[in-house]
Order: sequence, then structure tokens, then C-alpha cells
Amino acid sequence: MRLLPFERLTLRSENLPDVVEAKLVTQVATAWFSLAPPPEPFRGSVQGRRFKVVRVLNPFFGLPRHNSWQPVILGDIAPFAGGTEVRVKMRLSLLVGAFMALWFGVLLTVAVIFLRVGFAEGFGPSGRAAGVGVGLAVVGGMMLTGYSLMSFFFWTEVRKARRILCEALGCREVEAVKRLVRR
Repeated sequence: MRLLPFERLTLRSENLPDVVEAKLVTQVATAWFSLAPPPEPFRGSVQGRRFKVVRVLNPFFGLPRHNSWQPVILGDIAPFAGGTEVRVKMRLSLLVGAFMALWFGVLLTVAVIFLRVGFAEGFGPSGRAAGVGVGLAVVGGMMLTGYSLMSFFFWTEVRKARRILCEALGCREVEAVKRLVRR
């Protein structure tokens, strides 16, 4: 089961794979870390027909920006009848995904502890554990807030990256699969 958001999409172009690859190379800055933002819309690496990129964010008062919820875009370019197919997967960075998994794991552990205390000593104002309900509500609110922030900012960045990628490669989107659970 997968609880962290990701998106898979398929783009198609009438151009040959070499042409699409050449277009992609011109849109990707190879330096991952630099003080000044590059003019290209993406930064990352293109190795043959595989690529791993992130969108370059506009500077804020001349300073480089970073968005933790920004998707990492992994993809490959393959020949397709009548052109090229670009298969793309957008996911959270591994560091952010690990942090969110740890965040939800700790909150889930605290919720289980509250439930055990509540069942053992009684819920509500008449029981000895009167604050258990409030504790569960706070933990639930923290989980809901964390998931809502992660989802909102991730999907906002996905929409921007999809649009820029389609325009840069001259492709059209044929299939997008948004999943929270892997089947």
C-alpha cells in the first residue's frame, strides 16, 4: 500500500525519439546546485533516453527558492507507432517521502497509545483518562493537516511541471494515472 502521492502519465509526440531526446536535453540544466537559477525550465540529468529532472523555480527577490513538495520527474523516451512515447512518473523526493512516512508513523504510534489508554481506563469525562479524546483529536488534526499540505503543494507543482514538460517536448498527454494505492 502506498500512501504518498505520485502520478504516472504518458505523453506522445509525432516526432522521432531522437528529436524528442534532443528537445529534452535543451530544456535541462545539468548542474543540480547553483546560486543563480539556470535559464532552462528543468535541472537534472538526461542519460540516453532516460531522465531524472525537477522543475527550476523562479527566484524570490533574487534568491534561489526551494519547494520540498516539488515532484521528482523520472521518465524514459520510447519509440511508438507513428512517433514517440514519453513515460513519466512524478513522485516526492526520497528525503521528503521518508520524512512524511516518519511523521505519519510517529503520529499513528501516538494515536495507538491514546487508544490503548482509552480502552484500558475509559473514554470521556467519567473515565480516568479524560484527555484521551482530546489527544486523539489533536493527533488526527496533525495527520490531516500534514497530508493536506503535502497533497495540495505536490499536486500544484505536478500541474505546473506537466504543462511545461508537454510544451517543451511538443507532446500531448494521452494517459494520466493518479494513485494513492499501488495495485
